Amino acid sequence: MTITAGKVTPNTALKVAIVQSGDKQRGIAERAHIPEVRLSKIVTGREEATPQERRDLARVLRRPQSTLFSGRRSRAAASAVASSDAVSA
Repeated sequence: MTITAGKVTPNTALKVAIVQSGDKQRGIAERAHIPEVRLSKIVTGREEATPQERRDLARVLRRPQSTLFSGRRSRAAASAVASSDAVSA
């Protein structure tokens, strides 16, 4: 999930790739073996995709992982940055 000043940022690149695939999000989720609700949370930025989910989505969408998830930071990394910002303030 990308967190900027406490805001959750949707994964627009992933959503665009899903739309451009011509398939519905449900079909992408099924082919990637990810529950549809989980994929929705990944797309909206409420949850972070695991490394396996990233690989599976890249395979199904026929796109490099770097284009689907570029600039996205893990929750742990975001928490670390937030903690260090709080300490230095």
